Amino acid sequence: MNKLLLLLLCIATLNAGNVENDIKRDFIFPKWKEFYKLNKEILHSHGHNAFVDIYLNDIAKMPYTNEHTNFPKNSIIIKPLYADEERNYLARIVVMIKMDKGYDTKHNNWWYGVYDKTGTKVAHEGKIQSCIKCHEMTKHTDYLFTTAVMEEVSFQD
Repeated sequence: MNKLLLLLLCIATLNAGNVENDIKRDFIFPKWKEFYKLNKEILHSHGHNAFVDIYLNDIAKMPYTNEHTNFPKNSIIIKPLYADEERNYLARIVVMIKMDKGYDTKHNNWWYGVYDKTGTKVAHEGKIQSCIKCHEMTKHTDYLFTTAVMEEVSFQD
């Protein structure tokens, strides 16, 4: 009886590790402003109902600016969301990270996060369905709005 109970407990523990809510990534981004800033003028994001800037880590910079359709693992895109065009009120930041193959194969392995303005306190993370639903319309560009963004950014130069 004890062996059966122990076996069931082990199976339950292993399965619990596969549940998204049980996985905590502990990503923090206190230095997000040190990433490459893509745009000069603020952009309006209809999907976020806010004004945004776009920051990219070194891994994401080249594929994003060249509108590639497949981003490498560890690409990071950060968008601070502002309530106004003057960047007076930063509400929060949203983050996308390209994870290892197998993280979320159906959605090309993107992880999503919603943080406070410091980038250190996470409100939501992981396979956020509202993020996935919106980004699904751009699956042909690796779930990113690169084409539309780069068109708008090119007008700023």
